[in-house]
Amino acid sequence: MRVPRTLQWRMTLVYTTLLLLTLGVASFYLVTYIRSTNQASLETRLEHEARLVAEATAPYFAEQADPGALHAAVARISTTIGARVTLIAPGGTVLADSAQVPDEMANQAVQPEVERALNAGVGVNTRRSSATNEEFIHVAVPLIARDTVLGVARVAAPAAQVQESIIPVFIGIGMVGLAGVALAVLVGYGVAARTSRSIVALTEGARQLAAGELDYRVQAQGNDETQELAQAFNRMAVSLRDLVRDHSLEQGKLAAVLNTMADGVVVIDGNGTIVLVNHAAEQILDIAGGDVLDRRFTEIIRDHNLLQLVARCTERQEVQHGEVEIPQWRRYLSVITTPLAEHGDASILLTMHDLTRIRQVETTRKEFVSNVSHELRGPLAAVKTLAESLSSGALKDKKRAKDFLRRINSEVDRMAAMVNELMELSRIESEQSSLQLQPLDLHPFLTEMHEENEPLAEKQEITLELALAEHLPCVRGDENKMRQVFGNLLNNAFRFTPKDGRISLSAQRENGMVCVRVADTGVGIPRKHLPHIFERFYKVDRSRHSEGFGLGLAIAKHIVQAHGGELHAESAEGQGATFTVVLPAEGETAAN
Repeated sequence: MRVPRTLQWRMTLVYTTLLLLTLGVASFYLVTYIRSTNQASLETRLEHEARLVAEATAPYFAEQADPGALHAAVARISTTIGARVTLIAPGGTVLADSAQVPDEMANQAVQPEVERALNAGVGVNTRRSSATNEEFIHVAVPLIARDTVLGVARVAAPAAQVQESIIPVFIGIGMVGLAGVALAVLVGYGVAARTSRSIVALTEGARQLAAGELDYRVQAQGNDETQELAQAFNRMAVSLRDLVRDHSLEQGKLAAVLNTMADGVVVIDGNGTIVLVNHAAEQILDIAGGDVLDRRFTEIIRDHNLLQLVARCTERQEVQHGEVEIPQWRRYLSVITTPLAEHGDASILLTMHDLTRIRQVETTRKEFVSNVSHELRGPLAAVKTLAESLSSGALKDKKRAKDFLRRINSEVDRMAAMVNELMELSRIESEQSSLQLQPLDLHPFLTEMHEENEPLAEKQEITLELALAEHLPCVRGDENKMRQVFGNLLNNAFRFTPKDGRISLSAQRENGMVCVRVADTGVGIPRKHLPHIFERFYKVDRSRHSEGFGLGLAIAKHIVQAHGGELHAESAEGQGATFTVVLPAEGETAAN
């Protein structure tokens, strides 16, 4: 098996780096030297050429030649020497130039090379041309005849000539460098391979052990000290294998016990750090074990009562017991904290038994009994009062007796309706209510619901709108149950929407689901009531005894969930309410 030769490459890198540093320093010195030498040589050549230009053009000044003849002479000289030639008067005026019309050139007296030529006998300056943005080396000398300075002769050549002369040097250095690097890699790798072979074998052995290959053994790579090292490593591997197997066996037993426990278990060390969490504790405390291990318990748990139990157990080193309610998780816990002091370690064992389900069942039972009692008290009281009135002589008055009997019958019907709704809700919750599922085309279904409720809308002077998407897929549902759901939602909308209000029934496809919405512009639902409106017997306004039992939305939600969908509400007080039924699409588009 091949293993990474990290040490070999490190040693090879050292050889290569040393060689590259040496070549780099030598190359820098050589290139700098050659550049300065070539530039000095070019400047010397330009100085000689400038003096030749001065000698060659001096007669033109003596004879006071015309500008045309002077320009022609400058052009010939420039072509001969391969450089730009410029003749400048002592005042800085350009008399002739081989590359540009003299009249278009600025006064040259301010140029450093001209100034130094007039003052020191020769001037050298390197600058970029404003016309071509190319760097030039300018050399100027005075033009003297009969001990009189007649002007300045200047010769200019591109500085790129110096760079071009260095290119062959760069190529040579690069070739030598590549050859040197290749040689350094080969030699360094070979030397490092001989040095690191045993270390690599031990490294691979350690890696295999770390990966769980406890039966892996290292073969000695030589007869020196590394052989004894390999034998010691193998003995350590045997001991480690036996130790790990024993530990894994015990740990497996402990993990099996902890993870199958219904009670949550958390172990906190003396520093308050979580060192163990079982699966039940993760669920109870709504945490992820991998995220909380090695973190302080006070960082994860913010409940004061729970933290106080742990602190009291740590302080007193005694078992502490208490019942804790954690509101943010809606949990009721029976907690036992046990000190695990051993060899001075102040660890704490935290055992939690979740009482939430028991409390919820108890609370639900109490609420159910209270709600049923509350809802039945009114009709029963009315029946009793009417019956007592009949017994007290109202039977003799046939008109009153008939009215009382009608009201008794109405109250009995109301109680029967509530009992029927309770029985239906019970059947749905216990999954005893069977659904007649079949493809349901929502276009005709919702259109019919709209038409059935139009008379009520006209009577209450409410606008009832229908908005259905063109290509609306079918859903798989029980038509009667769906009629019950949307009938309840529309009835609620009519009940709480005032005159001149608006109710809309719409449906469209969203993310593979069909969303049917019943929206109104009614009184709305206060924010504090929204989380509870689907609970049985829950009413936003408890004073409305005659307007339902608070079971309709609970039944509707269970029916929708039985169809694999969801029912949720959005509302703000005074701004109407929107109820959305989300159902899985059947997968085929219904015909319009």
